[in-house]
Amino acid sequence: MEFINKLETNRELIIAEKIIQENDFSNNEYSIVQYHNLLTKELKEKHLSMFSWRTSNVKFKNGYGGKYISLFGANRIIVDNIPGTQAVISVESIFGLTEIFVSEKIKVINRTVPVFSGIYVPQEINKEKEDFPELQIIGKAVFGNISINTL
Repeated sequence: MEFINKLETNRELIIAEKIIQENDFSNNEYSIVQYHNLLTKELKEKHLSMFSWRTSNVKFKNGYGGKYISLFGANRIIVDNIPGTQAVISVESIFGLTEIFVSEKIKVINRTVPVFSGIYVPQEINKEKEDFPELQIIGKAVFGNISINTL
């Protein structure tokens, strides 16, 4: 994952995507190019909580809910409605806490990575429900915690 985030040109991204597709490493619906673009361009709205506590209701724009960063602080994120069928939010918890509360009518796919930290998800929420809109949570926790619960 770190390698993908360090790629700089579209040519490098296309080569990396081809290698992954040929070796079937990806179980993700997003291609490598889409994932990289998502992290670098589309998630322009950032919510930073540094040495403080913040509560946010997610407002989606074109399926993207923004990037939420907890740096020695805490973010409480509330997702009660998703426009469309699929949406993404990005979270980073560095020596902090990120709590995500999701409506019971939303399917949650957790794609967060812990590094010396913990990620609490009671289960893939509503994973078996095909007709529910899908929320993908991407990001990482470094010496911090991420907790995903239902409202």
